[in-house]
Amino acid sequence: MFDEFDYTGQYNILCRRFETSLFPLLRSHNIQFAAYSPLAGGFLSGKPTFAPSELEGTRFGEKAGVMNPYGIWYNKPSMHSAVRQLKEVCEPHGIGLPEVAIRWLVHHSALRDGDGIIIGPGSAERLEEYVEHYKKEELPEDVVRVIEKVWEEIKEDAESIAQF
Repeated sequence: MFDEFDYTGQYNILCRRFETSLFPLLRSHNIQFAAYSPLAGGFLSGKPTFAPSELEGTRFGEKAGVMNPYGIWYNKPSMHSAVRQLKEVCEPHGIGLPEVAIRWLVHHSALRDGDGIIIGPGSAERLEEYVEHYKKEELPEDVVRVIEKVWEEIKEDAESIAQF
């Protein structure tokens, strides 16, 4: 399915360990990377942080269980704090969390030409939104600064995510 990519891994605003571990190795061998889970399994939609009552039946609902690693990886106080900080800096710019996640990958992440982004929208409308986000320009500087600040704050909690 992804034959054109030599390596596929989870990579997003909250899961960036590959930048210092795997990416240098891949780059030294001219290996392409396909980033999946740009919205951290839906965590960067903001729903788990701002609308937890709407999560039943999702991977972040109370009954999701241990077979769903996304809840284990992301449902932590530090990750919720990160989402709150991101939303706070993005709102004045009229940028939603899914948009910031995609625009960061396209313009500010360690991805390079030839790498890919794998998305899994739940509807055709959502796909169209993601494509529009992809086409937009770089994020405002204050948003990028907060993304970097947040990464420093959650780095240790994100350690377990990068292993998958």
